[in-house]
Amino acid sequence: MSDGVWTLDEAKSDLDAVIKRAQAGGPQVITSDGKTVAKVIGETGTEDVKKSDQPDRPSLAEYLLTIPQGGDVDFVDHPIRPRNIEF
Repeated sequence: MSDGVWTLDEAKSDLDAVIKRAQAGGPQVITSDGKTVAKVIGETGTEDVKKSDQPDRPSLAEYLLTIPQGGDVDFVDHPIRPRNIEF
């Protein structure tokens, strides 16, 4: 481990140290084959993540309420029927 970067094997064998350093010293990066595969952050670091998680985005219910209702929509029953299958 050097400067908050851990290999996957190091992180597996010493997860307690990864968590403690994330709480005390900031995000810890876990790599596999030289590529970043995960980041461990302490609980205090999650506030920034939560706040930046698209705060202006409407909830699913709010979005569904924006769909126009009623109107001149004609639903057509398609003549294609599923085939009969005997079990």
